[in-house]
Amino acid sequence: MPSRFFTQAGGEVLRIEGSAPRTIYLLMEPSTTQSPTFAMGTEEVDPGSEIPAHLHPDAEEIIFVYGGQGKAMVGDEEADISPGTGIYIPRNTLHRFINTGQEVLRLTWTFIPPGFEHQMRRMARESR
Repeated sequence: MPSRFFTQAGGEVLRIEGSAPRTIYLLMEPSTTQSPTFAMGTEEVDPGSEIPAHLHPDAEEIIFVYGGQGKAMVGDEEADISPGTGIYIPRNTLHRFINTGQEVLRLTWTFIPPGFEHQMRRMARESR
């Protein structure tokens, strides 16, 4: 039976270096939950760094900010983000997150359906 409890410390850790350094923790995906419907993890964006503009043609994304300060751009909307901010990103919508604070920007992400976690692994490999 797959586990129902997951911790950041027990997740797969991906470090992306280069011009936009950040750390990704893959907590739940089909291989760990046996559910084909979603993938979930956390991301820590270094001060002064960002999650560059990108989109997901095949997935919706839900973000929840639980630490730090930043700015989010989703489609043609822009907003300041801080702990307690939830963000819905429809499929194929350009989005970007910038850490504007002095602390690490911490957020959770969920992809519905899963799949983009494979792209995250590739980005981490290519940034080394």
